[in-house]
Amino acid sequence: MKNNFILFLIKLIIYCALIYAAFAWIKNDIPEKFYYNHPLYLVVFFFVVTALFHFGALRNAAKGGRSIVSYFMLATAVKFFLFLAVMVGYALLNSGKATAFISNFFVIYVLLTVFEVSVIYGYFKSKPADKTESPLSSNS
Repeated sequence: MKNNFILFLIKLIIYCALIYAAFAWIKNDIPEKFYYNHPLYLVVFFFVVTALFHFGALRNAAKGGRSIVSYFMLATAVKFFLFLAVMVGYALLNSGKATAFISNFFVIYVLLTVFEVSVIYGYFKSKPADKTESPLSSNS
């Protein structure tokens, strides 16, 4: 589990750095109304949340059985409502900047959700050596 999590963190760091670089690169091409001036805060927030929930996925995969599926479905719902609460809270506190924040937040949410699902799908696609062991919990 430890090696899988470290590998995931390395991939996540690289992916988040690319997202931040892309935001910095296209800053002048996005209308000011839709560009949030602090995308690094958003990227770091999503990095932390994604890493924590992925760690939970790896722990549940170690249990075997269908616990990983149940965890992933529950974690997806919890993250969705957490993110919704963050967006609504920001919009209520900073109504003038809400459009930029929510549009950037949503783009990063979609990008990191696709990333996380593709990583987890890759784990399930690979066949474990032992049929009783989950591919997410391998110790190699």
